Amino acid sequence: MTQAHLPEAGVVLNNRYLLQEVIGEGATSYVYKALDQLLEQRVAIKVISLEEIGKEVGVEGLGQMLRKEAVASMRLSHPNILRVYNYERHEPWEFLVMELIEGEHLGRIVRQRSDRRIPPRQLVKIMLDSLNALSYAHGLGVIHNDLKPSNIMIHQKAHLKICDFGLAQISAQKTEQGAVIAGTPPFMCPERIMGEEGTPASDIYSLAATLYTLGHGEPPFGREMNKALKGHLRKPFPERSKLPRALHAIFGRAMEKRPEDRYPSAEAMAAEARVLYGILQGDEPPLYSPSWAPAPSTPTPRDPSAPPRRTRTVTLPPPIDAAPSGPASGEIRRVPVPSSSPLGVPGQPPGRGEE
Repeated sequence: MTQAHLPEAGVVLNNRYLLQEVIGEGATSYVYKALDQLLEQRVAIKVISLEEIGKEVGVEGLGQMLRKEAVASMRLSHPNILRVYNYERHEPWEFLVMELIEGEHLGRIVRQRSDRRIPPRQLVKIMLDSLNALSYAHGLGVIHNDLKPSNIMIHQKAHLKICDFGLAQISAQKTEQGAVIAGTPPFMCPERIMGEEGTPASDIYSLAATLYTLGHGEPPFGREMNKALKGHLRKPFPERSKLPRALHAIFGRAMEKRPEDRYPSAEAMAAEARVLYGILQGDEPPLYSPSWAPAPSTPTPRDPSAPPRRTRTVTLPPPIDAAPSGPASGEIRRVPVPSSSPLGVPGQPPGRGEE
């Protein structure tokens, strides 16, 4: 988008929202840190140029379509989804009023790493929180349709938020043959490329393509548009991987060409991810603390005069091939039985309200 289509800092939209600084930008939109002068609170404003999108793809009724999707996204209230408060118009722009978070998206985070990759155990954390958000949204009939690294934010390295639910048209572009692709080609499933409506299965595919990219440093079928589109439509899922075999297998099932061959739901995919998370080992500092992780606590010194704690025998399942150093099959361990179960079991979905 040219500077002529970009409102400057200091502009007040609809006599209410004072734009302060640009904190993100795309081909047809800009995100500003702003002040809601009516409620006296900080917000994020995503300004969308329908004129610029129209030049790219020529979609009729684009404004009405975006408003409809924005209204759907405003229904979502979940710890792992960026809140959208309103959708408004200020000539010549449409704009979203959103929750303001201080953080970075995963595309930028991975570029700042020396190896351009996120370790496997961190990937599974991201997968679990993302699937938690998708399960909630799909339950309300809302499909994301444009999952990619830049649409997954880490809030102060402590919380994951998915943004831009239903706004795939903002990323729409034309192929060399003139077809309009509403989404981002390196992460699109075959049926969306063919112009079909998005479903929970299409979000599962795009999330797997996103996580594959974060784990390898490169999308499964490359970044160039036509090469990526052909790969998603015709090429088999890559056999070789830098990731543990079990994690690679989860991505492979999620990226089956036919929707019916993928996981039947986000919950089903998360069930396998939770098992894998418990087995994978990793000593790197955490990228962030997932919303389902128990809060850290200071252990209480044990009274030496107290009776010994009871133990129980646990037979562990055979290890998944991906585990770098998992326990041997059938190994017996003595595990202390706590007086009460901790809250925040990994993978257990939190409440629907904001935490």
